[in-house]
Amino acid sequence: KNKTNLDLESWALSMEDAGAGEIMITSIDRDGAAEGYDLTAIKQVVNLTNVPVIACGGAADTFDFEETAKIENLSGIAAGNMFHFTENTYPRSKKTLKRKNYNFR
Repeated sequence: KNKTNLDLESWALSMEDAGAGEIMITSIDRDGAAEGYDLTAIKQVVNLTNVPVIACGGAADTFDFEETAKIENLSGIAAGNMFHFTENTYPRSKKTLKRKNYNFR
């Protein structure tokens, strides 16, 4: 954790200005902690930028995907740690989102 003196808005806009094709936003504090995604930060970046945004960091189960999928104009949802547990398989997560009419990569 290194201080950059950039707030989230400045950072996201600087990435967009630098030509980023998409932004993957990960909460370091939540990554691997299974406390859910930082929905406030994700919404802020989605609403501020014009590039696709991928949410990452914090998923504990498919409920976290469902809550995150409600963010309008979010491009993707990523997870890693939660898939180490057999009850949280990737196919099950995709099936849950599809059943609720969320189409995410």
